Amino acid sequence: MQGSLGEKVGAGAFSEVYAWAPGQVVKLFKAGISHLLGRHEVRILGDNFDLDATIDSTAAGDLGGAPFRTLRTSDGLRVDWLTPGGGLQSTWILN
Repeated sequence: MQGSLGEKVGAGAFSEVYAWAPGQVVKLFKAGISHLLGRHEVRILGDNFDLDATIDSTAAGDLGGAPFRTLRTSDGLRVDWLTPGGGLQSTWILN
């Protein structure tokens, strides 16, 4: 995922959200706050849409040797995948 930190578009008690790339945002947790808190309510605004969703940010489990795993949720898809460096990343594709 390529982008750069842009305008602050949201904030909460535990995190701040910034524009990242066209159609994308990045959520940064404040110092001392674990990203493993679980469920997060998000609101995404854009040209001609206003979306409320709940995402589960718990750590991705073992992928069982596969390069990625896709899970359907009530708000869309969660894709857990291996990064080129061997780490795990999660991406949400919301309805």
